[in-house]
Amino acid sequence: MKYIHSKNYDKSRLLEVLSLDDCVYDKKLTGTFESVSGRYKTNEEMFIFAVDDEDRMCGYICFSPITDELYDRIMNEDIMFDDNIQPKDIKQYTKDSINNIFVISVARFPQYKGQGIGFNLVKEMFSYLNSLSELGYEIGNILAVTTSAEGDKLLSKFNFQKVRSYGNEGTLLKYEFISYKDMDLYLFTPVKLSDDFKTESNSSNYFLDLLTTTCKLEVDSLINDRIGRLIMNGYKEMKERHQKEFDKFPMFFAFNNKQFEEGMKELGLNPSDTDKIYSFHDIGGYFRKSDAPALREMLDRQRREMKRAMNTDDKFAFDMFNYELGNHEYIVTGSVEDTLDALGLTADKVNSDPRLLKALNEACKAQREWYAKQSA
Repeated sequence: MKYIHSKNYDKSRLLEVLSLDDCVYDKKLTGTFESVSGRYKTNEEMFIFAVDDEDRMCGYICFSPITDELYDRIMNEDIMFDDNIQPKDIKQYTKDSINNIFVISVARFPQYKGQGIGFNLVKEMFSYLNSLSELGYEIGNILAVTTSAEGDKLLSKFNFQKVRSYGNEGTLLKYEFISYKDMDLYLFTPVKLSDDFKTESNSSNYFLDLLTTTCKLEVDSLINDRIGRLIMNGYKEMKERHQKEFDKFPMFFAFNNKQFEEGMKELGLNPSDTDKIYSFHDIGGYFRKSDAPALREMLDRQRREMKRAMNTDDKFAFDMFNYELGNHEYIVTGSVEDTLDALGLTADKVNSDPRLLKALNEACKAQREWYAKQSA
């Protein structure tokens, strides 16, 4: 089975889509040629087709960015949106604003049941959205309306959460998109703060005070040396600590059946227990559904910690830019674009924040001075 992403309007494929819809959907849920064609022409990248070796379509997924107005209506109004979505509600992917996605339909012909087509189509969608995220397109929430228990089961494997029910007609689901960049964060401190510790301390010995106050440690020369290394580049240390925490999370990666079976056993599951796991997009990662809240809490906590450090600690901001400028060969390219992309920042964001702009300029200067010394 091949999975082909639409790049241009294709009338013959569209007719196959309508034929499939007639097979699997209630008449009141099937779109007309005019309505589906109108949306398709507005965004020609909205389909991914599953096709066999003879180029016959076996299934498809249809998804697209939607306007903020439609997103608000879906979230706040008790109206089920499907074929009533108008071409004006569809938009192109843009770097100027958040791209909230609506999955209009996932379907496959009945004779292909059990071949994993629906699952792979959703994986292909996540793969495409991740590729856009890597190019600087910010992906927001992904909304979908399911009209069957099979649809609910499929999207639940990807951690879509129920927003509301439309009675017997359907269910609105939402997924909060996590890009691969979001996994590349850090752990802010290696200890748990006591309730009476004031995190707003401005002391120059803040981290030393934190350790002694929360852990009641007698700080000897070895610990002082460790703290010294932390102060030298807090960003690098935090990033490495985060990666260690992520690596310890109970999940596995599999790219063939043998690896999948071994990984399931490591999680205490049978290979057939696919209803008890979630897939991490298209990177071949799997984890227990029961662990999903812990994973989200970990990633959310790390995002908040990084944002707080970046927004309040001038040295951390400098370390962050200096480290990533070195990683992305600023001295060779003279460009900060790759560095900002790696940090999930934009030039507009940095230019509008005097603290961040100062830290970036100082880091660029430090990189140039380092290179001048090396070349002397």
